[in-house]
Amino acid sequence: MATFCDKCGAEVKDENAKFCHKCGAEISAKTISTIDKTVQSGVFCSHCGQAVPLGQTVCLNCGQSIEDNKVAIIIGYIFAILIPIISLIISIYLLTRNNEKSKKHGAIILALTIISWAISFLLIWG
Repeated sequence: MATFCDKCGAEVKDENAKFCHKCGAEISAKTISTIDKTVQSGVFCSHCGQAVPLGQTVCLNCGQSIEDNKVAIIIGYIFAILIPIISLIISIYLLTRNNEKSKKHGAIILALTIISWAISFLLIWG
């Protein structure tokens, strides 16, 4: 008998998982009979160091997102000063990620974009 997430209904494939691989919800009861324990990639969680199977977006051990949005963050900061409309799009993208670090940088980029627009407006109309 396999276990399914109470929140999203995804099948829990790892008997040691504390969180759902799809939605990140905490898993309470574990009654798993057949489990694929193979880790097919060299991806490790940056929070707890646990190996993360290929295709997972959430660490099965600690529940943290394993997304890495470094490129979007860097481009967002550059465009916040140079081309604010693009940084607005990037900040919204980062704010919608499951990663707290990405959300924090999205909010900072959004603030820089607004400040950049305000300064531009004052220089043109001031």
